[in-house]
Amino acid sequence: MISHSYKEPKLDRVFCNFFNSTCLAVAHLGSNAPTQARLILPRQHDRNVHHLWTACYRQEQATRTYLQDPLIIDSPAEAVCWVKAHPKVTVLGTNLVLEWLEAAGLRLGHNFQFVSLNVENRSDLTGIRESSWEVGAEAAEMVVGRIHLNRTGVPKSPHITLIEPTWQQGDR
Repeated sequence: MISHSYKEPKLDRVFCNFFNSTCLAVAHLGSNAPTQARLILPRQHDRNVHHLWTACYRQEQATRTYLQDPLIIDSPAEAVCWVKAHPKVTVLGTNLVLEWLEAAGLRLGHNFQFVSLNVENRSDLTGIRESSWEVGAEAAEMVVGRIHLNRTGVPKSPHITLIEPTWQQGDR
């Protein structure tokens, strides 16, 4: 399975190391020392990665005073209101959050800075590249290996393989 979002059945899985994604993003923020930064995530996105983005962010928040409490939201209005009230803030989030902010008339680079937790093959964005090709290749290799070993069905002890993310400096 190439996912972290399904709990059952417990299958072998391959996905990006979401915890380290946030650590990498915060490390790059530290080099630019923003006055305020905040993780803003739709509640479902936070659940889909088993709160790993939030877990790392909270760990980093203990030593980085510019990191505000994460904002886990159910509606775009919550993100828009907060960013409008905090000009020049740096937002860490999924690209959906960026879409919400821009749809509300806020301009990236003018009203806020943005670090994507998954740039999704967009060279214009700054943030985390999840290395989806490597995830797919590893998953295919895992399937072929299971076939060669005649391992079928739900495994007794499922394996999880994490692929490390990389940093991308975008144009925006």
